[in-house]
Amino acid sequence: MKILLSLLLLIGNSFYLFSQNILRVDINGKKYANLILKVNVEKEVLFFEGLEKEPNSWVFSYPDSVYKKAIFFSLFSKEDSIQNDIVLHQKVENKELFCISCFYSPKSTTVLSYDSIGSSSYNALAYDFRAKRRVMTKNIRDHFSIIHTDDSELTAAMVSTDSKFSEFKQDNYTKRIDEFRTIVKRYPRSSALMARLALNANRFSDKNDLRSIFNQFGASLLETFYGEKIRNYLMDRFPNSALLNVATGATEPIILKPEIPTLVVFSASWCIPCHKMIPLVKEINNDLGDRLAIVYISVDLENTRDHWKKMLKQEKFPFRSLFPADVNAFKQRIGATSLPLCYLVEKDGFFSAVEIRSQAGKNKLYETVMN
Repeated sequence: MKILLSLLLLIGNSFYLFSQNILRVDINGKKYANLILKVNVEKEVLFFEGLEKEPNSWVFSYPDSVYKKAIFFSLFSKEDSIQNDIVLHQKVENKELFCISCFYSPKSTTVLSYDSIGSSSYNALAYDFRAKRRVMTKNIRDHFSIIHTDDSELTAAMVSTDSKFSEFKQDNYTKRIDEFRTIVKRYPRSSALMARLALNANRFSDKNDLRSIFNQFGASLLETFYGEKIRNYLMDRFPNSALLNVATGATEPIILKPEIPTLVVFSASWCIPCHKMIPLVKEINNDLGDRLAIVYISVDLENTRDHWKKMLKQEKFPFRSLFPADVNAFKQRIGATSLPLCYLVEKDGFFSAVEIRSQAGKNKLYETVMN
C-alpha cells in the first residue's frame, strides 16, 4: 500500500512539475530584495514571487493553466510602502518600444540592463497582494533596456502595445484593421495577440474584419482558450438560448419575434455606462417602434440581481429583461467580454455588435431596421 501511495505521489508531483512554466529574468545594474510576477488573467489578478537562483537572476514558476488564460504579465518589487514597477525597452526595426504590461513565453530568458535616466515616481493606490487590500504607495518606474531575449511573445506584445493594438476609432477604423492584420501576420503564433483580440472582439463594426485578422493566426492557436472565444463569437447565427424572465420567472428564448430585427442589450446593475445608455435605448424604441424588438440581458450574479430588479422599477423599464442561469458560461458562449454591449440580430439570425452610442453605429442600426 505504501509503495502504491509513493508511486501516486511521484506521478502527481511529476505532473505538477511538467505543468509548470518557467520564466527567467536576469537584471543588471540594480538590486532588488524581491521580485514579483503579476499575471492578469480573464477574471482575476495572480501574483508569483520570484526565486533569486543566482545574484540578480530571478526565476518565476507558474502553472500552465494560468498561461492559457493570461492577458498581461508585469514585474515589480515591493518593500513597505514603495513599489518599483519594471518598464521594459526594446528596439525593433530601429524603433524604441516600451511596455509595463507585457507578455512572456512559457519558457524564456530575458536579460535586462538598468537605465536610471528614464525612471520616474508617483503616488497611487496599489493592490498589496500580501495584505490583500489596496494601500497608498509610492510607485517608482524603473526603466530597463532588453539586451537579450529569446522570447518572441515579448516582442509581439511590445509591438502591439506601441501600435495600440485593438484600439478602435471611427475616423481611422480601416487603417487600424490593416495594421492589426499586418502585426498578426508577423507574429502568427502569438498568444498575447490572440488574447488581446479576443477581449476586443465585440468592438469590430463588422465580423468579417475580425475574421480576416483571426484567420492570420497559426492553427495551434485556433483551439486555445481565447481562440475558442473568438470562434464562438464568429458563429454565423445568434444562439437563441432560453433564459429566465426577470418579471415572470418563466423560461423563454431571447428572440421572441424572429420576423423582425432584435436589439439585444447586455447590461448589469453595477455598470454605470450601461445606466447612462438607457435613455438612448428608449429613444431608439420610440423611433423604430414595432419594427425593432428590444431585450435586455443582465449579467448580474446572484448577489446583485436584486439591485438589477430595483433599477428596472426606478427606470420604468419598457423592455423584456432576462437572467442567464449560468452567467459566466453564457458570457463565454455569446462573446460578451465587456459592457455595455449590444448585438443586432437580424431576421435571418445573423448578428453583429453595434455601438449605438456612436452616430455611425446608430445610423447603421436604423438603416438595417428600416430596409
